[in-house]
Amino acid sequence: MGARGWSCCSPPPRHNSPRSSELEASVRRSYLPKSGSAMSEPQDTNKEQTIETTSLLESEETESGGWKALGNRLECLQQQLDYVQALVEAEVSPSPDTLRELKSNLQLCTEDIRANREELRRGWEALTARRAAGEERSEPALTQALKHEAAEEALRHSESRYRQLFQSNLAGVYLTKPDGSILDFNDSMQAMLGFESRDELYQHRSTDFYVDPDLRDELVGLLRRDGKVPGREAELRRRDGRILHALGSAVMLKDEISGEPFILGFAVDITARRRAEEALLESEERLRRILSHIHDALMMDDAEGRVIFANDRFLELFGFQRAELPGIRLEDYVAPECRRELRDRHDRRFRGEDTPTHFEYQGLRRDGRRLWLEVDVVAITGPDGKVTGTQSAIRDVTDRKRAEASLRESEERFRQAFEHAPIGMAIGDMQGHFLHVNQALCEITGYRREELLAPDFDFLRITHPDDREYNRQSYQRLVAGEVPAFFMEVRFQHKDGRTVWVRASASLRRGHDGRGDQIVGLIENIDDRKRAEAQLQRAHEETRDILESVSDAFVALDADWRFTYVNRKAEYFLQQSAGQLLGRTLWEAAPMLLGTPWEEHARTVMRERVPVHPEIRGVIHPEAWYEGAAYPHPDGGITVFFRDITDRKRAEEALSRSEAFLRNVIDTTPSMVFAKDWEGRFVLGNKAVARCYGTTPDGILGRTDADFNPNTEEIERFLHDDREVMANRHDKFIPEEPVTCADGITRWFSTVKIPLFNDDGTCDKILGVATDITERKQAEEIIHSSLRDKETLLKEIHHRIKNNLQIVSALLGLQANALKGRDCRRALEDSQSRVKSIALVHEKLYRSDDLRSIDFSDYLQTLALSMNRTYSLDQRGIVLRVEADPVPLDIDTALPCSLVVNELVTNALKYAFPEGGKGGTVQVSLKAEEGRLRLAVADDGQGLPPDLDFHHPPTLGLQLVNSLTGQLGAELTVQTRPGTRVELMIPEKR
Repeated sequence: MGARGWSCCSPPPRHNSPRSSELEASVRRSYLPKSGSAMSEPQDTNKEQTIETTSLLESEETESGGWKALGNRLECLQQQLDYVQALVEAEVSPSPDTLRELKSNLQLCTEDIRANREELRRGWEALTARRAAGEERSEPALTQALKHEAAEEALRHSESRYRQLFQSNLAGVYLTKPDGSILDFNDSMQAMLGFESRDELYQHRSTDFYVDPDLRDELVGLLRRDGKVPGREAELRRRDGRILHALGSAVMLKDEISGEPFILGFAVDITARRRAEEALLESEERLRRILSHIHDALMMDDAEGRVIFANDRFLELFGFQRAELPGIRLEDYVAPECRRELRDRHDRRFRGEDTPTHFEYQGLRRDGRRLWLEVDVVAITGPDGKVTGTQSAIRDVTDRKRAEASLRESEERFRQAFEHAPIGMAIGDMQGHFLHVNQALCEITGYRREELLAPDFDFLRITHPDDREYNRQSYQRLVAGEVPAFFMEVRFQHKDGRTVWVRASASLRRGHDGRGDQIVGLIENIDDRKRAEAQLQRAHEETRDILESVSDAFVALDADWRFTYVNRKAEYFLQQSAGQLLGRTLWEAAPMLLGTPWEEHARTVMRERVPVHPEIRGVIHPEAWYEGAAYPHPDGGITVFFRDITDRKRAEEALSRSEAFLRNVIDTTPSMVFAKDWEGRFVLGNKAVARCYGTTPDGILGRTDADFNPNTEEIERFLHDDREVMANRHDKFIPEEPVTCADGITRWFSTVKIPLFNDDGTCDKILGVATDITERKQAEEIIHSSLRDKETLLKEIHHRIKNNLQIVSALLGLQANALKGRDCRRALEDSQSRVKSIALVHEKLYRSDDLRSIDFSDYLQTLALSMNRTYSLDQRGIVLRVEADPVPLDIDTALPCSLVVNELVTNALKYAFPEGGKGGTVQVSLKAEEGRLRLAVADDGQGLPPDLDFHHPPTLGLQLVNSLTGQLGAELTVQTRPGTRVELMIPEKR
């Protein structure tokens, strides 16, 4: 190889320590050829081929200087490959310089072989022939000496460059024997363990630093079995006794001559990250304990309305189990009628719109019970200002709402720590351009290897704009030789624009002339640690925000009764600011509590470490009521919540008085007063209901009619009526209904049921008042029975009157037939016709279901048929037509009307159509108009005589018509020529 030495194939140089020579010999045997002309024994096929080729190049057949240089390159190439293999087995990435020189050596070997291919072939043939003849000669001594000197020079140069990389590595690197003897270590390992002197560290064994000695035995066992141990954490004890957490990897190597194994290891101090994680976990636990003791129900949800965090009070309030928590949604704890509005507010809040932060709504427990809830909502925003969730403080105000209604009418999971990132490594030139980068740096920055190695790409491109000037100045000082190295925590800018925090170190790498030619940089991703610190800060801020947003006053006291936290509500109650209270004792700030039940309860919590929930009157304000909750805190102090419940207490007292008054009222009324829900369960019942069902007013609550009434038909009718009232939201009057009492006796009630509305307008209950009408019902039955008897008797009377009138009509007919004079006979026939019309009215009455009236249209039809037969109208060519509306007339109206129609029709049939004429039409009409009846008889005959005064007629029939018209209070009009039309306008009876 000559001057082309290799920097990474040799172990560190010898130190002034008992183990230095042993270490150097071991590494030489592992990776380098022994001093002298002969190589170590070949270990595999590649090595045999390398030695065979080297022998050819050093033979007499290949005496050119180029071929000997090629032989040296092939030997060094084999050493490089062995070293790279050892690094890979230890899971350590080869340095950029190592890979670059390996590539260069391969390229040079390839070029020499191509340039001397023919000479090599001839030399190989000659060497083969000599070997076959046993004539191969020994290598000249001068050649061996020159090779030995060149190898020693290359070894010294490699050791120098290797030691520089070995010492500048940010991770701790060490070499030990399996028994714990320390062979070597770099400065980072020495600093990690806290030793100022290397000699002092060499006096120890690696087993001295393990907090758990068994762990090292376990690791050595794994190394003996597997040859390597990647990525294990261990607790190490520093020189000063402090414990550090380390993440390390190790590989077991073996001396090729002695066969003795040794361990090559790498370690990184992760104590800071572990402490940040532990602090975050401790903060989360502290916050969780505080939240579990808060009197309000607290919860956090995401954009989908899923509950991602809830304290125990939330689960208790709604009846959920903690195992259900990831699946709880807004719809699971909000009443159906409130879901749309709350979902709309929730979605608007995540869109960044203004929505109410304090409101009330109806909640729904797991068991279906409804709750009135008061909620304060706070939006949670991320670093970009967008809403990522909401946190809600929810308190049950059902008692208060019930008291008010009865008096009027009677709230992320917290974030987790991120995994640590691996260390990145880079080698750059003096101008800041990257010459080589490893994969870890690519992952940290987001750039591909080709992008980082571009000629126009420098380290400032990945540095955050705000840190570039500081990073440039540090780099210039390093290049100028003002500092040997620098360490800093700096921000990188990822390719996608995000910021990545790293811990970076850089050192100057010097060439053969002692001048710096490259910069070695090590970069550790500490973004997780920074995030953990920011998350810890946010956790403290979120805790403070939650405690400031609750409506209760909250204070935290240490074991000496000193205030450690006071929220704004507590400042209001105590009339002192947090600045005045913090550091002072409770008894100094609020001496009025001494000697009160508050002091007794607080000392009980502090002494016995048990929570208390008192309600006490006075103390701060004499007439005020206060509700408190005090809990022991793990740090030895206590936390206290308290609120003013004076309004609730007054409402409860007023409610109690109102309930007592209303109970007396409804219990003294003889009617049954009750209230039921949708399922028919009694929520109210007075003594009358209890007597009916054979129980007490309290015994009926929560039960249904089916628990007392054996009549299933009645029960179904009651439930149907109740639900009809609730669904239609209208009152319902039930004139009478039977109710079977507990003793089996059926009683009759007149019932009114009205809907009961909730504050939100929904209706799920009814109020009923049922009056016992059994005695009235019995009296009505007696009256109805009497009426039925009288109706029967009245029908019999009408029937007998009709029969008597028929007898009279028959007698008149007989008498008329016996008379000789035409006028007398006609007079009797007219009387007979009148009697028949009256009899027909009585016949219609006793045949009618309603004795008070008859259907006069039916009467007119029957009368027309009778006259048709009596006057032989078909033979005379006369048509008697009836057009009548179905109008009911009582007997006082029906009799006069029947006589009027009889007289007018008879008169028309007698005089309107002369004997021997062509006949004609007589029409009777009855029309019901607004408030009156229009009764008319019309014919198309010859009309009335011109000199006839209809209102003062000479004949009995027309006189009777006028008289009956007056009796009816009717208006009579007559029209004549052509024909005659007599019309009566009869007023309806009121």
